[in-house]
Amino acid sequence: MFTFFILFSTILWILIKFSDKYTGDVTFRLAYGNVPEDRILLGTPPSNLSATINAQGFQILSYRLFRRELELDVSQASETNYLSEDNLKQAIREQFSKNITLEELGTKRIRLDFGVNKEKEVIVLPELDIKFASDFELYDSLKAFPSSITIRGPEDAVDTIEVLRTKRIFLTGVNEDINLKADLDIDSKLAHLIYSEKSVSVRGKVERFSEQVIRVPIVVSNVPPGSEVRVFPKEVSVLCRATLNDLKTISANDFMIVCDFEEANPNSNYLIPRIEKKPELVKEASLMEKKVEFLINRN
Repeated sequence: MFTFFILFSTILWILIKFSDKYTGDVTFRLAYGNVPEDRILLGTPPSNLSATINAQGFQILSYRLFRRELELDVSQASETNYLSEDNLKQAIREQFSKNITLEELGTKRIRLDFGVNKEKEVIVLPELDIKFASDFELYDSLKAFPSSITIRGPEDAVDTIEVLRTKRIFLTGVNEDINLKADLDIDSKLAHLIYSEKSVSVRGKVERFSEQVIRVPIVVSNVPPGSEVRVFPKEVSVLCRATLNDLKTISANDFMIVCDFEEANPNSNYLIPRIEKKPELVKEASLMEKKVEFLINRN
């Protein structure tokens, strides 16, 4: 019973004492908010702020055991680069109990260094290493979705980026359309920038390709006035590579094979044909005859 009385008296004494007002030192953890959109904080601003307060003993003990976070309004320093003593005191008064009295700050002002916060749109290029199954190829180029992303950060860092690439992905035996997710290959030195996307979808249409030979008439250009030029043979073979479906739609009328008479060697009797026009559907086209003979009749 006596022990209980002593314990009860001690607790009561502590409660009475800690209810009294005291002056003591506390430390706040600093957080920085409301940064203007066109600015960015550079370096590492102070993370703590010490202060002397007058408050009940319980409050001072609580502040020491559980360090409170004090959020500072960065926009207040945008013109001077300093958060003044008045700014700091105002933040403490607004965010913490009205029952405490701020006696003194350990720091009279906080310097903040700003950089220009630039925003820029950058295209994304897929990086795929593809080995196709036999006769299969890309029908058109690989595309990223989205095709561009927005980056934001310090101007000097943002200006170093002209294009972003995905991390390289290796594919083998591909015989169907490509549709996959790829992470951006971001330089570790630029990881602090803000990226609207960190990955993109990469898509590409894959088709089976084949070859077909088409006979196309030759056109002779730049024939001298009053002359007639005949070539032998009159047609050449064009080896075309395209998809099976596209090959069915292609005809000789889709091509133009030209021999330029002005390029003829005076000491020879042949002309060099070249492909002047081919349909977009044809991925590759080559002439099987590299030269043709000619005769010229002058009137």
